Amino acid sequence: MKVIIIGAQGGGMTAAARLKRNLPSAEVIVYDSIDYVSFGACGLPYYIGNFFDNEKNLFARTVEELQNTGLKIFIKHRVLSVDEKAQTLTVKNLENGQKKVENYDKLIIASGATPRDFEICNNTNTFTVKTLYDAHAIKDKIAKGEVKSVSILGAGFIGLELLEAFKNIPSVDTINIIDFKHSLTSNILDDDFEEALEKELRKHNINIYLKAHVEKIDNTGKGVQINAHTNNHNTDAHHESFTIQSDILIVSKGFVPNTHFLDNITFKKLPNGALLVDREGRTNIANIYAIGDCASVYHKIIKHDVYIPLATIANKMARVAADSIAGIPSKFTGSIGSSMLKVLDVELGKTGLTEYEAKKHNIPYNKTFVEDYNHTNYYPGNARVFMKVLTNPDTGVIIGGQILGKNGTVLRIHALSAAVEKGLTVEELGMLDFAYAPPFTRTWEALNILGNVASAKKKV
Repeated sequence: MKVIIIGAQGGGMTAAARLKRNLPSAEVIVYDSIDYVSFGACGLPYYIGNFFDNEKNLFARTVEELQNTGLKIFIKHRVLSVDEKAQTLTVKNLENGQKKVENYDKLIIASGATPRDFEICNNTNTFTVKTLYDAHAIKDKIAKGEVKSVSILGAGFIGLELLEAFKNIPSVDTINIIDFKHSLTSNILDDDFEEALEKELRKHNINIYLKAHVEKIDNTGKGVQINAHTNNHNTDAHHESFTIQSDILIVSKGFVPNTHFLDNITFKKLPNGALLVDREGRTNIANIYAIGDCASVYHKIIKHDVYIPLATIANKMARVAADSIAGIPSKFTGSIGSSMLKVLDVELGKTGLTEYEAKKHNIPYNKTFVEDYNHTNYYPGNARVFMKVLTNPDTGVIIGGQILGKNGTVLRIHALSAAVEKGLTVEELGMLDFAYAPPFTRTWEALNILGNVASAKKKV
C-alpha cells in the first residue's frame, strides 16, 4: 500500500508514525512546503517571550530520525493539486522548481490552517505567529532594540499568550491588545469572567481596546500606525476614532483551513472551507482522509460537525485515521471543545458549551456562576476561583463548564471535562469524591460547591 500525507507537522507526522507501526511494509510518503517537521507551534509565544532559548524544544523529531523509521519525508515540496479520479497529486520542488506527479492508494490531508488576514502583514513591522521563521523575525527585531511597544490585533488564545510573552521581555514597555468584540473573554469564556481578566491585565499596565474596528494599518518606516474606531452605541453617529502607534503589530485573528488547493474537487466542507470527515477521518471522496486544522470534528453536545483547530484533536484524529487505513477498528467519538489558557497570573479553561454556543445552536440551558477559593486560607497562594456550569434544564446533566483563577486552578477543568464527557449531573458533581489536602483545595472542593449550588437552584 502507498499512503501519501500532505503536511509534516503534528497531525501529519502522528499519522505517518502510526501507519508505519501498523503497516511496516507500507510505503508512507510525507510532503511539506516548509523545511522542518514535527513542529510544536503551540510553544511559539513562549519561545518569543524567552521562557526558553533552545528552539529544538519545539520539535518532537528531526527529518533524519523519521526517515530512519522507514518514512519518506520530502520537505520544501508543495502539493499543488490533487486528481481524485486518477488518485494522483502534483508536487512542486520549491528548491529547483521541478514538478512531478505522484500516485497514491490512500491520501491523508493534514495541510493545517493559514492565519486570517495574512495579506495585511505586508511590511517589516507587521507579523503573524505561525512558523518558526515568524518567531525568528520578531526575536531579531527585539534583539536589535527596535521593539519597545507592541500591538496585538486579536484577543484569542494566541493573542493573549503573546501578551504574556511580550510582558516577559524587559525592553517592551507598552502592550496594546485590540479586538472588535465587546470583551476579551468572548473569544473563550462567557462575560461573567471579563471583570476578573481585565482587572489582572490592567494591573500589569496592558492597554485594552475593545469594540475596535481597524480601518487602516500604515507602515511608518520605524513602526506601525493603526487607525481604528470604537462603536459603543451601534450607530455611525457614535463612532470614536483613535490612533495607536507601536513598533510592531502582531495579527492574531484566528485561522482559516488551508484547503484552497483542493477547490477542483467536490469535497463536502464547512462554510469556512474545512473538509467534512466522519468519525474515522474519511472525507466524502474515496480513499482520501483529512485530519487536524484543515478538517471538521464532530461535537458531542451540539451533535454536528464544527471547526475546532486544537492540537489535541489533530493528534487523536491522526491516530484514528491511521488505524482505519490499516484496517484496525477505531473511531473518534467526538470533541467537547475542552481548552485552557494562561495569561500572566490568570488561568482560564472551558469545556462543553458556553452560553454563546448554546444560544447559537438553540440548546436550552440553566446556568450557575460561583466564586470560591482554590485552597485553604492559611496556606500560601490562596486565591479566588470563578466557576460556571451550564446544565440541561430538565435533567441537570452538565453540558458546559468554565473556570478562571490562579496557581493551578485551571487544572480543575479536567474534572469538568470528564463530567461533561460522561454526562454527570450537578448533583453528582456536588458529591464527587475529590481528594483533599490544605495546599490544594478546601474540605469542600470548589467544584463540589459549584455542583451543590447548581443543584439547589435546580430544585427551586
